[in-house]
Amino acid sequence: MSRLKTFGKYILMIVGFYIFSTILSIGFISTTYNEMEENIYPDSSILVKIEEAKSTFVNGYIKGNITNNTGSDIQSKYVKIELLSKKGNEILTKYIQIDELKAGETKNFTINFEAENIKSFNVKVTDNYVYEESDVHLINLKDAENEEVKGISILLATVILLKYVIL
Repeated sequence: MSRLKTFGKYILMIVGFYIFSTILSIGFISTTYNEMEENIYPDSSILVKIEEAKSTFVNGYIKGNITNNTGSDIQSKYVKIELLSKKGNEILTKYIQIDELKAGETKNFTINFEAENIKSFNVKVTDNYVYEESDVHLINLKDAENEEVKGISILLATVILLKYVIL
């Protein structure tokens, strides 16, 4: 019986260490994200609102929404996001393609990026997409709207976690 108690203590210590290290890792990762400065150039037809913009040393994300301010549908416009370093150098450019945005309609977007030392960004609405040989990415608004964590990935993560907790 004492061997079973000892084995149970070891199992509890391992599970406790796993939970402690997981909480510590999540806390460490969340503190590495810093707010980014934003500079939005106003446009009469499209209103771009940034809800959250954070970056780490190697990556980051920008969440926001796009609203059609006109009385007519908008077709074939782009939202240009220039990601800048601390000194104002353009590191990466992302375009969000707006195929169709009905009058008064609002759509959410999330842009994830991988670039080093991004401290600020500029947002402009343009009529055309300029392809350059540098780091330029074109993202369709339909894709940007659904770029957050997918349901299947949450399901897989839950199954993997349960496998390790049960076994």
